[in-house]
Amino acid sequence: MSVEALSALIFGSNNFVAKELGKLLENRGIKVYWDDDEVGKLLYFFDFGGGENRYKEMEEKKVKVCTIGFNFQETNQQFPNKSQIINNKLQNIDIRQVVLHDVYGVGMDLDNWYGQVVELAARNKNLILPKYGEKFRLLSVLDAVEAIMRAVIISGTSSKTFEIAGSEISSKEMASVLIDLAKMTKTEIKEQTLPLTPSLDRAGEEEAYMVSAKALRWKPEIGFKEGVRELVEDMVARVDEEGRSRDKFPKNKPTISKNDPPSQGYSEASRFMMKAEVEEEKEEMKEEKKEIIVEDEEEMMEEEEVVGKKMEGKIVEPNLFEEKKIVKNELEFPISKPTIPTISKQVPNDKSQITNKNKIDFPWKKVVVGFGLFGLFIVLMMGYFLWGVVGVAMGLQKPIKLLEEKRIDEAKKMIVGFQKQNKNVSFMWSNTKLDEISKISEEILNIEAKLCILAESMDKINGAIFEEKQIDFKNELLIISTNLLDIETKVGVVEARLTLIRKWIPGRWKPQIDSALDMISSNVELVSKLRQMVGVIPEMLGLDGKRREYLVLLQNEMELRATGGFIGSYGILSFQEGRLVSFDIKDVYEADGQLKGHVEPPEEIKRYLGEAAWFMRDSNWKASFPESATDVQWFFEKETGRKVDGVIGVNLAVVKSMLKATGEIYVTDFKEKVNKDNLYEQAEFYSESKFFPGSIQKASFLSGIGKQLFAEISNLKTLARWNLMMGLADVLEKNDLQIVLNEPNAAQIIGDLGWNGEVFVGACGLSNCYSDYLYIVESNLGVNKANYFLIRSVEQKIDIKENLLERILRINYENLAKTTNWPGGDYKNYLRIYLPKDIQVSEVTITAAGVVQNVALDQVKMVNMYDKRELGFLVNVPISKKVVVEVKYNSKFTQMSDKFSYLLYIQRQPGFGDTGIVNLVSIPAGYQPMQVSPSASVVSGKLLFNQKLDKDIKLGVELSK
Repeated sequence: MSVEALSALIFGSNNFVAKELGKLLENRGIKVYWDDDEVGKLLYFFDFGGGENRYKEMEEKKVKVCTIGFNFQETNQQFPNKSQIINNKLQNIDIRQVVLHDVYGVGMDLDNWYGQVVELAARNKNLILPKYGEKFRLLSVLDAVEAIMRAVIISGTSSKTFEIAGSEISSKEMASVLIDLAKMTKTEIKEQTLPLTPSLDRAGEEEAYMVSAKALRWKPEIGFKEGVRELVEDMVARVDEEGRSRDKFPKNKPTISKNDPPSQGYSEASRFMMKAEVEEEKEEMKEEKKEIIVEDEEEMMEEEEVVGKKMEGKIVEPNLFEEKKIVKNELEFPISKPTIPTISKQVPNDKSQITNKNKIDFPWKKVVVGFGLFGLFIVLMMGYFLWGVVGVAMGLQKPIKLLEEKRIDEAKKMIVGFQKQNKNVSFMWSNTKLDEISKISEEILNIEAKLCILAESMDKINGAIFEEKQIDFKNELLIISTNLLDIETKVGVVEARLTLIRKWIPGRWKPQIDSALDMISSNVELVSKLRQMVGVIPEMLGLDGKRREYLVLLQNEMELRATGGFIGSYGILSFQEGRLVSFDIKDVYEADGQLKGHVEPPEEIKRYLGEAAWFMRDSNWKASFPESATDVQWFFEKETGRKVDGVIGVNLAVVKSMLKATGEIYVTDFKEKVNKDNLYEQAEFYSESKFFPGSIQKASFLSGIGKQLFAEISNLKTLARWNLMMGLADVLEKNDLQIVLNEPNAAQIIGDLGWNGEVFVGACGLSNCYSDYLYIVESNLGVNKANYFLIRSVEQKIDIKENLLERILRINYENLAKTTNWPGGDYKNYLRIYLPKDIQVSEVTITAAGVVQNVALDQVKMVNMYDKRELGFLVNVPISKKVVVEVKYNSKFTQMSDKFSYLLYIQRQPGFGDTGIVNLVSIPAGYQPMQVSPSASVVSGKLLFNQKLDKDIKLGVELSK
């Protein structure tokens, strides 16, 4: 079966079970079509009612069909039975039926007794439940979709009907769970006879459930508390949106007396609930005045708990841009205590620029061990009689262990042996599902063989860089590039095969495959970047025989500047003919003291920092790192007379990431132990407390750390080296490690990888699309380390209209410092906000201590920069205070057509620290969101994106009438 065949059609897109099934299919790599979509080749067709007109098409395409019905009909359409199919002359259709009994989940119709019980809990009303002696079954929607999938995957299910029900629970258990999840204060339980008329007697029902579960090899896995949690949260959100109406529940429903005839507008379940509520209303009316007062207090407490509450990716909508009287109603971002930020960014295969003595090894551990483990898990479930498959799967890890120990020849021999054994296994299980496992083992063994070749080449390169051994660099790099390309392709094949296998293995093994798929996906991208980085290595290492020197800026993000932090020290990293020549660290003031003449600083440095002249320590002022790197190189040449071949920006977070991989190190000259947890304190102690004019304490201490780190890295084992590489990749992704090379071709490669820290330009690439942009850039001009004590969050309200785009940007600051004594103090922040160049600013305000101050627009510096509109102004956040900055702006565009796309790119400033960001997107009337990326919650018709700004963010919405 080809990967192209992995698609399914679902009819009944409004059904909540259908929606959950669609998510499950997409998570398993199956493309989903809906309702009347035109489709090509299909695996499955799921009909939730009304899709009979497509059955002939499904018969002709030999598609597995599954009809899904319920013991209560939400769609008022009966799913077709066998006689209907035969009458329609579809005798050859591959069809089965699944009947779901009392299924619950987000989006369900509340016209059933248990749905109304959940609504009562959300509204904090006394619960009305079946009598305590009765037992009943409730089915989680997640268990339901798993049963549906098994009905089409397992063989022998054609033409059969399966009755699916959840685990048994009691009224007591149901009440306990709902009271806890909904945080109810009313806990009285009223018992009623269960208002259901089962189609079978109780014994017959139970037997049908058991027979179906056994046939599908299925059982309910989701407990009621786990399964109902999201539904309760959703109902609480709805109630909150309704403004907690004081009308007695149920709102706008008629009062029913015992003598009233059955209402046409309500089911038996509805009337059952309303009858019981009449009695409750009578009792409550007696103490109405007292209860109103109590409810006011209760609801205020409930709102404090609900608004802004995170619910596994869902958030109950707060009013983001309205002042609240209740403090906890404000949208806040709980961020842990300020800690020393760790530099995060994508890391090239550049042999760890800062870590040098690091031997260059390919991350085979991460790429392959997961495959072996996952293969082992799958095979073991097949039973003890499949020893041939088990033997191969168990052996997949052994060559990796040999590679870690650099026993490459032994690993090669072992792989050859396993390949022969696997061929025999594949022959035995040919044309069976187990053969897919053998094929995956074969691909993994091929990857391991490539890794052996890579290990040999990289070991040679390690020896050349750190031990001055002579090798043919050109040949070894060609071997590495070729094998990385082969590995990238083969890993993609393994991923496709895993996706196919995932459809038929038992559910309990699926998490292992999901984990393997996630790991594979991330490593495919890493392998691709490593392969591209190979083209930069000859230039960086000076393989042409010329010496290469790189200026390494050691930036402290606790004193935030545009490209990451204040430049307290710098280093010179040197390579020649593929060898590491040296890495020397010096104090920036030592170089600045050699500058001859006067250099006029940028206006803001002169005005707010109070510096009359410009030096290298403040030269990383421009927001785009390539431009700042140009300025830094100019100052370095004027101050020292030396030229360099590029600039590398490094925050303390990078060093912290390296210490995480190496563990604690001992700096001999200072008799200090340094680790990832005390790095900041130690660096500050020696850079400030011991500093005086002419002192070299700061440079010497950082130099000692650097030398010791290189010594530790050169002796790291393979797994630790892999962890080091992954840590550096992380800081590259977070823009905390930035690389600018002067050689044009190498610079282009680094830029394409997104590692040079330039301001993103970007465009939609689509017609009828608006490309939005946001980049918040802060510079601490308070001569302190206030960023260590700072908490920041960002909110943005985006209102898409048919010819206008309105935005409100809010940045919330809180300074946790308690004193103005160093290293704390007021956060004196020169704030620059980069937006699309076509925007019109209508208002800028700064709110402090409840006082709103309008900033005159002529006091805001507005210039075009980097093809953007730059807004610049000073914001001061005093110690122990909160300050809110708000900017309102809009953009005009041509009239929207029937289809319109909105793309927002949010860039993260290096050294920005932990920052939460919320985007609330309103769409114009008459339009519907067709595609949303990443996933969002829908709140009052608006899309709510809640994310962490720990790396650049792309956000997209496709709208259609």
